[in-house]
Amino acid sequence: MQEARSKLSVHFLFTNTFERYRDTDGVDEFVGRITELYKNFDYNQKCTKEEFSESEQARLFNNYPINVVRNMARFYSNSKYILSADMNHLFSRNFERKMINLANKVYTKGNNFALTYRIFEVNQNQTKMPNTKVLLKELMKKGLAFEFHHYMAAHKIKNLSEWLNTPESHLNTDPQFNVTLTNAQWEPQFVSLRNVPFHDESFFYPVRDNTVQRWEMCHLNYQFVIANDVFMFHHGIKERQEKNTIEMARLNIFPWAFQAMTIFTNKMALLYPKTHPTCPEIDRFFGPKGKKIKSMLGRMH
Repeated sequence: MQEARSKLSVHFLFTNTFERYRDTDGVDEFVGRITELYKNFDYNQKCTKEEFSESEQARLFNNYPINVVRNMARFYSNSKYILSADMNHLFSRNFERKMINLANKVYTKGNNFALTYRIFEVNQNQTKMPNTKVLLKELMKKGLAFEFHHYMAAHKIKNLSEWLNTPESHLNTDPQFNVTLTNAQWEPQFVSLRNVPFHDESFFYPVRDNTVQRWEMCHLNYQFVIANDVFMFHHGIKERQEKNTIEMARLNIFPWAFQAMTIFTNKMALLYPKTHPTCPEIDRFFGPKGKKIKSMLGRMH
């Protein structure tokens, strides 16, 4: 725990309209107040959960500058390798050591590799966490664990049975196979060197805000190296209400997302004319609203 604290940093982001804290003195004052507050904070105290309607929650999702935050965290990191994950992502046993050992082997061949790990979700009532493939496989047989967001294609990786049945090593792992990005919906999770593209800040949650980085990696000829042993899991499976809220958030920003994807596509064609034709086409007409607009445009032509 002490080691984790020594490597943990916190960043405060303010909008340009937050005049009071735009100057350095204001920021120092704010950080001082926060520091003083947490000196005397009772960590056993339970937080009161504020209730929001679905529409309010969707609006909060949209307002969160997720790619600005991702890029800020990367900018201030100082490690050789980087991994971008949510706070509630949990990792398999010896994940860090195995990935470093794999990186030491893979990156002797070049830099344009992403060490990709599989991602799962585990029933929220499960108390014993699956930190090994053996435990994960048992839960999957019982219907208590699935590939992450298993109702979508975003996190599916082929040859899962082969991966589950490959004997697990203690501190080393090897590639199962390499693959390029052929599906624009795929959102591989990975460890990489620091030279991967930054996230495009014109994309907002929850429409391709993370996938956009993978699209640019495709244009840079990245290969995604599927690691044999390591994995990540999320404790809890997305509930229907949360799905509805996210769908509402998607609809909220459809015009901006459509524009961002159009601009991005044109930029990639300009910057990477040789690789652009080999990368998957982005589906800008997502969701019910997108399909309706696509149908209308089709009738106009």
